Parts: sequence; C-alpha cells; structure tokens
Amino acid sequence: MSGDSIALDPIGVEFQKLSGPTQMPNEPAPMQGGECPFCSGTSHWDLAQGSDRFLGKTAERFTLVECCQCGLVRLDPFPTDAQLKAFSPESRWWESAQPRQSRLLAAIDRAARRSQVRFIRGALDQGRPLLDLSGGYVQRVPELRNLGLEVETADIANFGVTWPSHERRGSSSDDARHITTFARRSFGTIVAMHVVEHLRDPGPALKMLRGLLADDGNMLVQVPDASSWEALLLAERWNGFDIPRHPVCYREKDLVALVQKCGYEVRQCKRFWLADGPAGLATSLVPGLAPAVRHGRGETEAKHVRMFKDLAHWAMVLGALPFTMLAAVAGLGPSIMIEARKADGEP
Repeated sequence: MSGDSIALDPIGVEFQKLSGPTQMPNEPAPMQGGECPFCSGTSHWDLAQGSDRFLGKTAERFTLVECCQCGLVRLDPFPTDAQLKAFSPESRWWESAQPRQSRLLAAIDRAARRSQVRFIRGALDQGRPLLDLSGGYVQRVPELRNLGLEVETADIANFGVTWPSHERRGSSSDDARHITTFARRSFGTIVAMHVVEHLRDPGPALKMLRGLLADDGNMLVQVPDASSWEALLLAERWNGFDIPRHPVCYREKDLVALVQKCGYEVRQCKRFWLADGPAGLATSLVPGLAPAVRHGRGETEAKHVRMFKDLAHWAMVLGALPFTMLAAVAGLGPSIMIEARKADGEP
C-alpha cells in the first residue's frame, strides 16, 4: 500500500484522496482522543464525504478517512455508541424485506442464500451446537435446523449491536438469547455475518465469543471489503460503507489482523456471495428500488407500485451479476468471509 492511496496490485486501481494527510484535532474525540482504533495513529487521508443516503436517519455528514499509519478506513467524526443506536432502524433493514416480496422473488432470494448455508456446513463441528449472531433468520437458521443441527441465536447488545428478537424471522420471539447467558466452550461454530463492521471496538466482542468456542472451534466472520471494486468505483455511494452505520470498514488484511489479535488462526477466505454481491451493487446504484431499503425507511406503497419496484430491482440484480462475478474472480468481490479457528492459549 502506498502512502497516498489504497492500491490494488492485481489491477492497479486506486482510491483517490480528497486531500493530503490531515492532523486530527488534539481535543478529546469520541474514541481515544480521535486516534485510529487499530494503531492509535493521529493523522489520516480524507477519502470521500457522505451522509445517510439509504435510510435517511440523519442529515449529518461524515468523512471516510484512511489512517496514514495502518491504512484502516473509518468514519470521521467517529460515531458514538448512542449515535449508532439512533442511526440504526428497529430491525436489520437489509434482512427484513421478506414479507414484502412475492413468492417468486422470495424463492430467488432463498436460492441465492444457499451458498451461505453450504459454506457454514463446511466449517461446522458436527458434534456441537452452532451460534448465529447475524440475523439471517429468513432462510439460513431454519435451513440449518432442518438439517438436524442445533442452532442458537443471540444478541451482542453489550458491544453496540442489538437486533430486537421479535423482528427475527424463522424463530419465536423469545428464541434469541443474550450472549452472556451461554456457558464457556458451548459451541463448535460461531457465525457473525455483517456484525463486526457495526462495532466501534470489536476486540472485546471477538474475545468474548472466543471464550464460547470449544477447543479448535471455528469462527466465521463476514464484512464488506473496503478494497473491493465497488468500494473504489462508488466510494460513499457504496452500500458496504453504509454511512453512518459502519464506523470501521475493513480490507482483508485488516480483518485478518483483527481476528489474529483476538486469538484466532485464519483458515480460509471467501469473497463472493450470490446473496449479497449483485443485490448489494443494485442497492448502491438505486437505493429507492431495493425492497430492504424501502422497508427500512418505513415506506407505504400500493401493491402494484411495490411489485414494479421489486421487479425493477431484481432486473438490476441480474444485470449486476456478471460484474460482481468478475470482481470475485479478480479477488475484489464486495465482501470478505474469513473462517478462523480458535487458537491455543490466550489472545
């Protein structure tokens, strides 16, 4: 990585900076006096500026910045926990549009998510339960349970993320438990898809989850990839940055360094998901057509209007498929999934 750009060696694409290095103010800031949460660096590059173009929860503008020392991409000003709670909807908006889809679109959605289930099955410790923190209850958890697996769901509210259990599909209202109610070494596998990027400081959460894993247990962590083609081309318009709900945006090396620091050994990395690749690009380009965004905004629509928007969105999803597959082949897909094993000893 160069000192003034996020360089992608395979194709030579660069994320252009808005400015030169910026010394952050000396007065106290929401986290560690405004220092980088990874390396405590005090200077950064400005990458792009934006506000909440998806849900419209705030008109406040944020700057995507890159730490000059370690290259971590994050928001400035760094949101507080109270702000993150205020900016978030009452449910996981990107997972909650299922009731508004036709049977055909619901079937397409289920088929797209089967790749997630296959990946999870490949990492399972068959003799122990699985813990899913990710809110993918529309299809994933019921499908895993239908395979005869013991699956628990939980909140990690103590670390800045909480999804109301009554909003979860495929489970009863009292099915989700708080993360602190589970005994140590209870699980063979823990799944955290699109959770870590919502945390201001994910270290304590990952270390606590490590304690819930059995010896040699597996952790699956998925986040948007800040060095993907979509991030480079769309900048602040990309749904993976999701300003202001994602305070930190990870590249592969950032995520690997994080999980290793928290006591895990990385086994493999996957970069393409049919479930969130093409749909994510379509949502980034025209948010107002995406069923999940419309649901998150609380929009009320006539049946024919809803169907027209759904069909237009899915037409864009199909059109985006070749681009996202090419990006995945180039190793520059929109998300990163890391399978990591619980390492011996304390982190």
